[in-house]
Amino acid sequence: MGSKTGINKLLSLVKKNKLQQALKLGTRLCKSEPYNADAWSLLGSIHGQLGDYANALGASQKALTLQGNRLDALSNAAFASLSLGDAGNATHYYAKGVTVSPESPQLHNGLGCALRISGEYAQAIPALQRAISLQPAYAEPHYNLALIFKTQGLISHAIDSFRKALLYKPNAEAVMLELATCLQQAGSFDEALTLYNNLLKTNPEHRWALTGKASTYEMLGDYDQAWQTINPLKHWLDKDPAVADVYATCATRIGKQDEAKTAIEKCLSSHGINIKANQDRISSMNFKLGLLHEKSAEYDKAFECYKRANELHSNDQEADKAIKFMAHTRNFFTADLFKSVTPANTSGDSLVFIVGMPRSGTSLVEQILASHTKVHGAGESEALTESVATFLSQSEVCGFEFDNNKILQQPLLETAAKNYLQKLFKGIDKNLFVTDKMPHNFLRLGMVALLFPEAKIIHCMRDPMDTCLSIYSNGLSTAHPYASDLEQLGQHYRAYTELMNHWRATLPVQILDIHYEKLVENPEDEIKHMLNFIHLPWEDACLNHHQNERQVTTISYDQVRQPLYKSSIGRWQNFSRQLAPLKSVLD
Repeated sequence: MGSKTGINKLLSLVKKNKLQQALKLGTRLCKSEPYNADAWSLLGSIHGQLGDYANALGASQKALTLQGNRLDALSNAAFASLSLGDAGNATHYYAKGVTVSPESPQLHNGLGCALRISGEYAQAIPALQRAISLQPAYAEPHYNLALIFKTQGLISHAIDSFRKALLYKPNAEAVMLELATCLQQAGSFDEALTLYNNLLKTNPEHRWALTGKASTYEMLGDYDQAWQTINPLKHWLDKDPAVADVYATCATRIGKQDEAKTAIEKCLSSHGINIKANQDRISSMNFKLGLLHEKSAEYDKAFECYKRANELHSNDQEADKAIKFMAHTRNFFTADLFKSVTPANTSGDSLVFIVGMPRSGTSLVEQILASHTKVHGAGESEALTESVATFLSQSEVCGFEFDNNKILQQPLLETAAKNYLQKLFKGIDKNLFVTDKMPHNFLRLGMVALLFPEAKIIHCMRDPMDTCLSIYSNGLSTAHPYASDLEQLGQHYRAYTELMNHWRATLPVQILDIHYEKLVENPEDEIKHMLNFIHLPWEDACLNHHQNERQVTTISYDQVRQPLYKSSIGRWQNFSRQLAPLKSVLD
């Protein structure tokens, strides 16, 4: 059979989806014509379509040794690498493909996807944006971009991108599930339930839709409905970590702690679970199992679970950048800078920024204030992060740094302030005080002073050891790279303390420190202190914050539904031996 005839027959078999016949012919062709790049590239494609990615990669690489810039072989090699879990190798092939065909939206999307999986978000985002600019109605780059935003905790951006992906690829299950999850995180529970129910109309036994639905009911506080939804999936406990994770949560809520523990242990001991693919769920279950052991006073077992959960998430480089960014911020926002810069002409006197380390009581403080008739709780808004981004430039040392030239431009400050207010007050009565409870806004208080010189800042504080243990024993998002290592956590806490001391010394805006321990010991006095700071009269509802039906979507969503309790004070002492590395840094 001649070379051209053989290739044509091979293409015909592939077109007719006769892949096994094509595989046999392609293998023979490559043996008889080992220098035929067309044959090797087609063989790589056939292996890929049959799911044999190792041989797909090998054949594609052979084609590339013969003809280095073959676009089909580059694309096949990249996809095979990605399917084999080698995102770095995929990035190499996609990057080369982009140089060969810079106008290909598919290759830019593939590059962005590979970089996303590698955690290289700063490089992934431009690649995906380029794919979108080349083909705006292309669903996949919108989806990949949304996954990055979700991982970064930018939930409103993730929702926007998932919506676009769904617009261009209606009824795509993966997109619907991810969008529903983000809507749930944003507190849009009704819309999340609608998406889950739409999936269940097509497939009443769709386990991920049922799992998401149960999780939504649990966050709404409807524990009985949550249990009724998840319980029929019990047979999936040793097969699907997502089911086991939500099942354990729902079981705990209705007092079935032993059943929750059994469900987690059954899943974690299963040999059929892909740990890498289910890393977040496995981590989450270890955190839950640790808490169950802790409630049974099994502190050694509890800490081992917390340690295993955190070992699945480690990012030393990003944790170090966060500390360097705080040092840069202290050096940048000096008393002289505040004297030399003309702030925005927006007073912000109705804004209350609630800041502090995660797990320091910020959700509780916001829930108390939002129980007042004159206060709206905006939750963890991304609006300030977005507004401040205007004034940042990329930095190899700390990721980003403030740009002096931009800070000095008063029109830029005016625009940023107006954009922030537009986003925060969307659909909110302008006569109300509004709280912005993004804890890590303590990083941006210098910008708060320049954008809103009359804003109020409430700084939540708690015993450092209790704060750090609470962070370590709860799964925070990847936006908190310091959280999974005790020494890094201690270093981050020290840097935060130094930054807050700097703000108290230099910031031309009022800061009120609220201590968690004082708040739970003397709630009425501390609440009056906060209301006086904001210039609001007393209302009994603030003392009964747990009766407020306002939805909270942070990790503390269940705790703010309860009356104030003191049981978490001094919690760290149960783990004093294990926490020695943390204490040595903090001391």
